[in-house]
Formats: sequence, structure tokens, C-alpha cells
Amino acid sequence: GTFTSTLVSCRHALPFAVPCPEQLFLLLQQCKSSGICTWSSPDWSPGSQFQVNEWLGDAVLSLYLTDRLIHLFDFLAEGQLTDLRVGCERKSNLAKVFRLLDLQRLVDYEGRYVDNWVDQKERCDVVEALLGELAQHWRAAQVRRESATSGVVLDLLKKQE
Repeated sequence: GTFTSTLVSCRHALPFAVPCPEQLFLLLQQCKSSGICTWSSPDWSPGSQFQVNEWLGDAVLSLYLTDRLIHLFDFLAEGQLTDLRVGCERKSNLAKVFRLLDLQRLVDYEGRYVDNWVDQKERCDVVEALLGELAQHWRAAQVRRESATSGVVLDLLKKQE
């Protein structure tokens, strides 16, 4: 048909296609120094926090891409949107995000330099785990803000009574 992969590109939907990857890397470094991205070596053992973060990051990425694609390409059919989302979530694309953000500078995997990692799935896992951890910290900050705000509102209501 008329739909081809060149018609629309994943890079329009991915939040990582930014003009300055170095700024993003500095932000990630700052996150790491403030307790986000606390792991320095990925732990692929079942039930590890890294695995939980990866699982959450996969879900967050899928939701984000779904939202972006429906807004950017509202003229496409559901099947085409699904194909685009799946393409954006492909391991090879997430491995490119890993390289674009230069995440190997943040991660030490068993003393090996990341370029020696054989499996691009490992790079993909790191990107997803990072997204998952950032999502958890964002949610925790949101809860703290809501808690702080609700206390202020309750105090104001008590004063009005």
C-alpha cells in the first residue's frame, strides 16, 4: 500500500530525538548523583530492581509512544499506528537511543566497556530500566507535591471554619 516506513519516522515520536544529546547526558548524570539511576551495573537476575525498572520502563515507553503517535499521526489507521509503535520499540532502535545518549558512560557492566556487549537487548534493557526508574521518581515527586498541597488546603479549610 501507500504506507511505508519512510512516510513517518519513529524519531518524531521518540522523546530522545533531541538536538543536544550531551545536555540529556548531563541531566542523567545529575539524576545519578541525586539517587536516581542508582545501579551502575545492570542486574538481569529475576526479581531484581533493575528488572522491575525495565518492565515499568517498557510500559511507560509504550504508553508514551501511543500518545505521541496518535497526536502526531491522527490521519493513520490503527494498524499503521501499531506498526509505527512496534517499530519505535524495536530493540535496534532502543539500542540507538542508548548510543545517542552515550549511556555507556553511566553504566559499568561487569567491568566490560559497553561497546563489548554482544547483545543489543542489553542496551535496550538499560534504556527501558532508566525510563522505569525515572517514572518511579517522577511519580514519587508527584505524590510528595500532592501531599504537601493537600495539607495546605486542609489547613486553609480549617481556618475558614
